[in-house]
Amino acid sequence: MRTSGILMHISSLPSPYGIGTLGQAAYDFADFLKAAGQHYWQLLPIGPTSYGDSPYQSFSTHAGNPYFIDLDLLREDGLLTQDEIDAVDWEAHSARVDYGFQYSVRFDLLYRAFLRGWERDADAVREFRNANPWVEDYALYMALKRSQDMRSWETWPEEIRLRRPGAAETYAVRLGDDVHFFIYLQYLFFGQWDALRSYVHALGLEIIGDLPIYVPYDSCDVWANPSLFQLDETGLPTGVAGCPPDYFSADGQLWGNPLYDWERMRQTDYAWWKERIAAAARLFDVIRIDHFRGLESYWAIPYGDKTARGGKWVKGPGHDFVRAMQERFPDLRLIAEDLGFLTDDVIRLQKDSGWPGMKVLEFAFDSREPSNYLPHRYIRNCICYSGTHDNETLAQWLAQTSETARAYAAEYLGLTEQEGYAWGILRSGLASVADTFIAQLQDYLGLGAEAGASAPLLQPVLTYQLILPDGADAHSALIKLRELEEEDPMLRIVWDERYGQIHVQLMGKIQLEILRRRILDRFGLDVTFGEGSIVYRETIAAPVLGMGHFEPLRHYAEVQLLIEPLPRGAGIQLASNVPTDALDLNWQRLIFTHLLEREHAGVLTGSPLTDVKFTLVAGRAHLKHTEGGDFRQATYRAVR
Repeated sequence: MRTSGILMHISSLPSPYGIGTLGQAAYDFADFLKAAGQHYWQLLPIGPTSYGDSPYQSFSTHAGNPYFIDLDLLREDGLLTQDEIDAVDWEAHSARVDYGFQYSVRFDLLYRAFLRGWERDADAVREFRNANPWVEDYALYMALKRSQDMRSWETWPEEIRLRRPGAAETYAVRLGDDVHFFIYLQYLFFGQWDALRSYVHALGLEIIGDLPIYVPYDSCDVWANPSLFQLDETGLPTGVAGCPPDYFSADGQLWGNPLYDWERMRQTDYAWWKERIAAAARLFDVIRIDHFRGLESYWAIPYGDKTARGGKWVKGPGHDFVRAMQERFPDLRLIAEDLGFLTDDVIRLQKDSGWPGMKVLEFAFDSREPSNYLPHRYIRNCICYSGTHDNETLAQWLAQTSETARAYAAEYLGLTEQEGYAWGILRSGLASVADTFIAQLQDYLGLGAEAGASAPLLQPVLTYQLILPDGADAHSALIKLRELEEEDPMLRIVWDERYGQIHVQLMGKIQLEILRRRILDRFGLDVTFGEGSIVYRETIAAPVLGMGHFEPLRHYAEVQLLIEPLPRGAGIQLASNVPTDALDLNWQRLIFTHLLEREHAGVLTGSPLTDVKFTLVAGRAHLKHTEGGDFRQATYRAVR
């Protein structure tokens, strides 16, 4: 049976409380999917997120994200009052998901619910703990992180870091209230999740969920199971995961996740992985395993390397792993994310498994060379995607891709302006021979970069001048520090051209000391820091019209923006008053993309501009001479 579905994460559901939840909006969306003739609701991972708030970096492969616990359902259950919920200024943080704000307010509300419900729900919680033994380690891990200022577990006291005999029991008693709190949060999450999933099933729908192949180093999974990972006697990784250099990245990709000890996994008959798959099957009807090719062979990078260039391919468990999972789960329904560089061995493993692979339409038109992503090369046993969470929306891709690729797609798929290119691509995916077609909701809505998956908004709040040791070259140091910036979403490195200084922006003094040690260990630079100050942002006091014009030889673009002040905390908002017959919709979406792709400096102190609304009031393109980059320049100039 051929089916289709929509990809939209829980966090993107509408909510008055700053992030999507398992409440009424989720039920409404399920109703919409049913009415729209869809069969699948695909999600990103739903585990509790760490620094950076990426769903692919979770503290636990079993637990659910407390942010998704619906507050209205807690109120209906007598665990919260409406006054308690309304005491939070949700409206100021409603435009986009502000994870820093969520972290600062939501756990206080959930703790109130815990205080009211722990004893009331004691019997039900006891049953939940018995059915989910993983929750004990997870709750202790989170309680320990709280007691250690949320630092990664390798910085904890040695006895609990290495789980010396009796240490876990001692800390579980010492941190008893917090341990119980995190157990109760999982009880609440799974209660709401099970109710939603039952409703979805009653509608005849199914849920597809993501399972990243790797887990982060700072996770309960690694801390509680160190023997299953490639770690040294002190608990540090000996090798980390990534991808080799390729056309898109000369240095490759350094993910930093610890590598599995696959021989040890094999000796235990993959018990940990079987528990993980069972946990995923408890949540989802179909499991998409991210980076499937890592099961056949993986890129192993020595721990401490600055890039992925020094890695090497190492054979993974391959067919032995697949066979073990299929014997344990004979009805397992899994999607193999087989994107990227695939060898004959990877292709053979995916084919022999019987698990469908993925075909992404956005990948099909980069060149005129034969591509396995072109629909005429599909087989029935595959999942066709318009794009994934890692890709631009269709509207954004059409606006930013090369004219050659766009023309190729139009020729191959029969795209027309009358139908709309994005709609034509969706039609083509639905018409392909693939058994299943999945599209992001943003693609059906025709949205560009302004509506991508909510980016984490936890921002550094303090800035310090970084003082280099005598004789150190500032330029060389800056290049090295950029490496740390790429690895840590909570760190920003700023070069002050006016004074020739390097500044670091981060969350607090604890992070400052950790950063000093990392710089010394990694680069041998014994740096110090100046006095800290607050990272300021600017806004405007009154509306202003900004005009940007870009017209060098054979290039042309004009942009006019009405820039208006918004209430504090509103962030950046976008709108357009330009009809599409005056400026094509693709160009308008490209302007929005350029407004959001960087921070724009204010005029008072040069601090980033915030709490403003950009309304596109006029724009012009040339039929022959306008390219995508022209609007970037015109947009930047309009803001300036």
